[in-house]
Amino acid sequence: LQCPDIPTVWRQMEEIHAQGLAKSIGVSNFDANQLAILLASAKVKPAANQILLHPYVYARQLPILEYAAKHKIVIEAYSALIPITSLPGGPVDKPVNAIAGRLGVSGDQVLLAWTKAKGAVVVTTSSKKERLLGYLNAGALVLTEDDIAAIDAAGAKGAPLSPVKRIVRRLAGIALVAFAVGYALGLRY
Repeated sequence: LQCPDIPTVWRQMEEIHAQGLAKSIGVSNFDANQLAILLASAKVKPAANQILLHPYVYARQLPILEYAAKHKIVIEAYSALIPITSLPGGPVDKPVNAIAGRLGVSGDQVLLAWTKAKGAVVVTTSSKKERLLGYLNAGALVLTEDDIAAIDAAGAKGAPLSPVKRIVRRLAGIALVAFAVGYALGLRY
């Protein structure tokens, strides 16, 4: 399996752009180092970098956000709603629910507004008209600096573990204790 380097692939993307086959070209899931490699040889700067972005990964993604802002590359954020759709019950729930209650909006609208406050364009979808309307209304929602800081702080605590991961961690801990006890008793495995 061949895997061309970033500049080689980007030159091919630039050719597509030059031929008028694409209005703009971008990348997905590039980190800051990969963006730097691309920009070092690019004739056409990527219009966007689509990345995973929600409060639980914000600190990890911050270098990408900063690099993109410095180089005027739009960040498109996917999976912004993961804290309430796939990882409910985590630390982000408390500030999101409090803000939603105070503003009379839904939690998903708060997370979309948080994402927008981070300078990203939200990429999301739904087949339900009412949900799509809520997403559109989130565009007008403005969070305070305190709201954003509360969500950031909660996200920094980390996502809740799935039930399977909790069980695996617990079993690993038990196995480690059993090994240590056995070792202390002179048992060799």
